[in-house]
Amino acid sequence: MVTRASIAAALLAPVLGGCYSPQLQDCSVTCEAAGDCASGQVCDEGGWCTAPDQIGTCPERPDRMDAGVDADPTIDAPSDGGLTAALRILITGRGRVLVDPAGVECERFASGEGGDCTFLVPASEPQTLTAERSHPSSPFAGWTTENCLGQDTVCTVTVNPPGVLVSASFN
Repeated sequence: MVTRASIAAALLAPVLGGCYSPQLQDCSVTCEAAGDCASGQVCDEGGWCTAPDQIGTCPERPDRMDAGVDADPTIDAPSDGGLTAALRILITGRGRVLVDPAGVECERFASGEGGDCTFLVPASEPQTLTAERSHPSSPFAGWTTENCLGQDTVCTVTVNPPGVLVSASFN
């Protein structure tokens, strides 16, 4: 069965080993099991990913206040008061995708490294993705996911929790 937790885990997995690796703050991602959390974090009894020495310090999750432990998990970040969601970018070929207003980029290099990046961005806020060739012999071939299919080098997506996948292809 596919759950929000498994989708979130799949989207966030590259955050740990991809081309961008932000530190995940304690009490910023909800969980059902330890596998939903970043390396070095555990799923505490309140359903938050946190460092082992911080168990029990996270605030009560709103989705569990009157619901019990089987409530539907979400990805959120109470530290800044706003929800976040995962924007995952996959690149085939040699090129880069710039993300505005997040101010980040994902690039696949000539060596084949990179090109699988995940960023936490404000949830429900449009993000403008711009595909750029990183070498004259690698023109942009197009977006290969439905959310940007048929658009030119610029695609705007709204990233809702748990996240969105966008894929770009370069020749």
